[in-house]
Amino acid sequence: MITRQAHEEQLRATAFETERERGLQAVYAHYRNFKPCEANKKMIYDICDQWAGEPIAPNVTVLDLALQANPQLVDSFAIEHINEQRKDLIQQILALLHSKNEGRDGLYSTADLRSEKIRMASWSREKLQARISEIQSKQAQAKLSAPQLHQIVREATKDTRRYQGYPNLPEMIVPPGKVQAVRCDSAYLLNLARTDFYEYRRLCARFSSAQITDRQQGKS
Repeated sequence: MITRQAHEEQLRATAFETERERGLQAVYAHYRNFKPCEANKKMIYDICDQWAGEPIAPNVTVLDLALQANPQLVDSFAIEHINEQRKDLIQQILALLHSKNEGRDGLYSTADLRSEKIRMASWSREKLQARISEIQSKQAQAKLSAPQLHQIVREATKDTRRYQGYPNLPEMIVPPGKVQAVRCDSAYLLNLARTDFYEYRRLCARFSSAQITDRQQGKS
């Protein structure tokens, strides 16, 4: 049986990974010629984590500072012109949609693929990436049973906020005017209340006083 503490830890871990993925996409949007791939993803995470001294959600400012301090790191990234990235993504989409029997299996015939390729010709990299995710999600769901699909819907619509009406207070935050993330624990919040009450009140307004108080008391 999963305990409440284990469940909350799992939720925090999931939220943190979501923040890391969001930060990663922001980096790719800024460094347009960084090829989205596992090698670059690992590099971005490692550089930002090392710069911060602990795992953080990557952001453009931190990566900029790290690359300015160590320019040779740029040579370690897989570089690909944005148009080449788009061509590669289009080919991935066409491969996912390709029918083995000219459309009788519910996928795209040769003519359909030709029309789809023309339709995607002007799409941005981000739109193409979203299309791949959409196709993969639908194809994965098509293999699931009805009970499994119902469970996915229940999980997707479940409110994971621990304090009604307020977002969950993250484990790591980047203070205003800073580039390095810090652990948002009891010590940080108590010190913030003494040294920057305006910022402390802002956190209370955003995440609720109850949640801030519980974090200070080690309850969340």
